[in-house]
Amino acid sequence: MTLAYVAIGSNLGTPVEEVEQALEDLGSIAQTVLVKRSSLYRSKPLGYADQPPFVNAVALLDTALPAERLLDALQAIEAQHGRRREVQAQAEGQEEKEEEGRAQAGDLLRRR
Repeated sequence: MTLAYVAIGSNLGTPVEEVEQALEDLGSIAQTVLVKRSSLYRSKPLGYADQPPFVNAVALLDTALPAERLLDALQAIEAQHGRRREVQAQAEGQEEKEEEGRAQAGDLLRRR
């Protein structure tokens, strides 16, 4: 199994409820167990600053999925919650950061 830390955040609608639901949804990912979760905290937006503050959390997952399949499952949860990536692209360099994030997804996982 592999440990993966997942950052979660929301700043639209009801962000506390969105983050809590996303944490719950992590338990539905195949071959994956939610081991721990942080408390919720607020943060100011970075990059495109003309938006509401974020509610954030971090989850520790134990998964048998390869990094790319885990990323696909996480992005499917984002889509279920209505995330639109084109809004994020307004931040300078966001497209490159997302592509770099996919390429480095395996680096965020630690084998036991």
